[in-house]
Amino acid sequence: MAFFGEIGKKISETTQSAVKGTKDFAEVTKLNSQISDEQKQIDNAYLQMGKLYYDRFADTTDDPDFAAFCVSVTQGMAKIGTLRAEIQKIKGIKKCTGCGAEVPMATSFCGFCGFDTRTSPEGAEQTMDQTPRCTGCNKELTGGAAFCTGCGQKV
Repeated sequence: MAFFGEIGKKISETTQSAVKGTKDFAEVTKLNSQISDEQKQIDNAYLQMGKLYYDRFADTTDDPDFAAFCVSVTQGMAKIGTLRAEIQKIKGIKKCTGCGAEVPMATSFCGFCGFDTRTSPEGAEQTMDQTPRCTGCNKELTGGAAFCTGCGQKV
């Protein structure tokens, strides 16, 4: 009987040790998660600080350490612009400079804001003639469009 008592005692100690180990592991995991969350907030603050510095001083910084970063960011942004233009060309679209919507390349006027996509924002002419069918070009209007994509008249 003493033998079984010893075995029961060992099993109980082992179980308690395993439970404590599991609790410790869970607590460490929870703390590591909190550390990770704090690190993400710090990294985001660094990112925002860098963006703010770039926005304010990219063209005027005399510090060679920062100047190199600013040049790198400026070159990267230019490259992204070139790549986006290539994507638009492949897709046969352009961005409306009035509202930023994607419109077909052959479109003269944005179907969302009526902006003349052939001109600069200062030269845009927008008409206010509301008709179910375009009176400017007699084009059948698509559902959901606010302006005629052929001539820019408001629907």
